Amino acid sequence: MLAAVATLSWPCIWDSDTIEMETARFPEVIELLSGNFLYHSSEFYRWRVADRLAILAEDPDNLPARDELAAALDKLGRAAEAVEVMSHSYELDPDRYETLANLGTFLIHSGDLQKGVEYIELAIAINPDAHFGREIYQRHLVRYLIESAEQGKSILAAAGGEEWSFYHYLENEKRSRTGDRRARLTLEETQAAVRGVAGMMRFGDYAAPVLLGALGDLLMLGRPYATQNAGQLAALAYLRAEAEVGTPEASAAYRRLAEYAMSIHDRSDLEQIEELMHELVAEGAELRAQIAADEERWIEAGLDPEEQFARKYYDDVRSEGAWGVACSTMTAVSLAQKLATFTDHWQPRTVAQFNGHDLGEFVWHKHDDTDDLFLVLS
Repeated sequence: MLAAVATLSWPCIWDSDTIEMETARFPEVIELLSGNFLYHSSEFYRWRVADRLAILAEDPDNLPARDELAAALDKLGRAAEAVEVMSHSYELDPDRYETLANLGTFLIHSGDLQKGVEYIELAIAINPDAHFGREIYQRHLVRYLIESAEQGKSILAAAGGEEWSFYHYLENEKRSRTGDRRARLTLEETQAAVRGVAGMMRFGDYAAPVLLGALGDLLMLGRPYATQNAGQLAALAYLRAEAEVGTPEASAAYRRLAEYAMSIHDRSDLEQIEELMHELVAEGAELRAQIAADEERWIEAGLDPEEQFARKYYDDVRSEGAWGVACSTMTAVSLAQKLATFTDHWQPRTVAQFNGHDLGEFVWHKHDDTDDLFLVLS
């Protein structure tokens, strides 16, 4: 199904602002909303807890092992224990970026937002570009949640017609920072924010309603009529949040947000989006079940699941595209050897093939929505 989303033209779907075009602007979103990416099972994390405890029994000050122990505990829903592990790491080295970022994250997961964001700030000061700036947007999201609580605003206020969402928070932050009361986020700034939230989903809880809601806010660019927004992907995010949230009131609010995101379309369009969501989630669940079965089997056999996972799944990634589409196995190409086969200049040549596409030797042409790669040698 993911391959279909990535490659079909979907001529029957709505207007020119199709899911493919939205995905081109926000390429990581479909994968995250479906859960169809590599993600360890609970059994794996229980194994890792036992394994890292054994390592730390011999070497209690091993900071990387403490990172992995705490992360595994957090994945198992034991955030308070993860905080305890990282607090000891902080005593060992209070100026280490990994310790500060992890401690802040686990404090946030345990419910201590204010203290957690303080450690995230310290981590950003040391390495602002780590994880493609993910901690920067983690800080923004937490401050958005804190500000919402302090001002008595709901993070679902947009469902009632108010202009308050994670997107609006970032827009207000930019206006305050620049002094421009009319400033709006550029598409590039929104894409960076989406990547930040996507990173939190990929390495945290990809099905957390607060992350799904924040993602939907960003994709809609604050309003359904915004130029270059991704209303259909936003609706997918809100529908996923509706399915995951625990209360009827919040569920109904996320449904209204999905309808709001699709308000320029017909009601039947939202039904098609919801059908697509169920198909995508089912495919993600299939991959998760396969990984869980593999990891349980490896552990029962006394094998190292980290080594086995890398051998099976990371090797597979080398021959599969981001959407799970089979790609040709890549082999190294010697440019020196290629250059030795001709002497004329300014004539495009085929250098290699990747996933059924030539690299080189094209007639003059143009692309309206894609880019070309030109490798110029002298």
